[in-house]
Amino acid sequence: KAPSGVVDIVIVEIDEASLKQHGQWPWPRDLFAQLLKTIQEAGAASIGINVIFPERDRTSPAYLLESSGDFISLTDPSMAPAERLDHDTYLARSLASGPFILGYEFLFNDARKDKSAECPIPNVPVSWNSPNGGSIPDGSFFQATGVLCNYHPLTKAAPSAGFLNGAPDDDGVLRRLPLLIRYGDPNQLYPSFALAVLLQLYDQPSLSVEIGDNLQPRLHLADLGISMDSHGNILLGPPGLIRPPHYSAADILRGGVPS
Repeated sequence: KAPSGVVDIVIVEIDEASLKQHGQWPWPRDLFAQLLKTIQEAGAASIGINVIFPERDRTSPAYLLESSGDFISLTDPSMAPAERLDHDTYLARSLASGPFILGYEFLFNDARKDKSAECPIPNVPVSWNSPNGGSIPDGSFFQATGVLCNYHPLTKAAPSAGFLNGAPDDDGVLRRLPLLIRYGDPNQLYPSFALAVLLQLYDQPSLSVEIGDNLQPRLHLADLGISMDSHGNILLGPPGLIRPPHYSAADILRGGVPS
């Protein structure tokens, strides 16, 4: 949680009004890119996108040109800007130009060998201050075996990314979320979506973790100290009385929300 009064958190929702105005989900990615550009121009310093784009945009004219020759008779592609013919290229350029963080999902029952090279998600360097020296303690943090990644050009374009994993307890209540997970090389750790947003906000390329005599790790980021359990989970408190403002994506796109 960001310090109160220091960081303003805003939620942009693709709500019913947005779907009514711009059509069913998923939206064409050139429209999604316009939404991101508008949010960026409003002054957002760190923009997390908790949507996974695992495949190409099938509404893209470039995709339709490849999959159906009949489309050529309906429109002349030379009349459109090259970047707008491929919605994924358009979105990738938008992602590369701003403080954007993509989300992805780790898998834990993938029997394949390491496929980390196929999904170039960024890990986070971590320095350790612990009784056993400067290495990750044995048995700490979950070890993923696979990843549901975004479409490769989008993953490469985005400055950062974080995992969206979280599992409720047996009674259906979500009480904890992992902040760090191992993947591939057991000495490499990957940040959660929320942690990646904070790393982008504070312009921090690395983290430090202190493990005291009680063997409970404490993560340090800028002026924040975050306690975790032995698996790298952060305990979630009760909902706060003050909720961050929520804005409709439709209002953002038509310029109806102040910076």
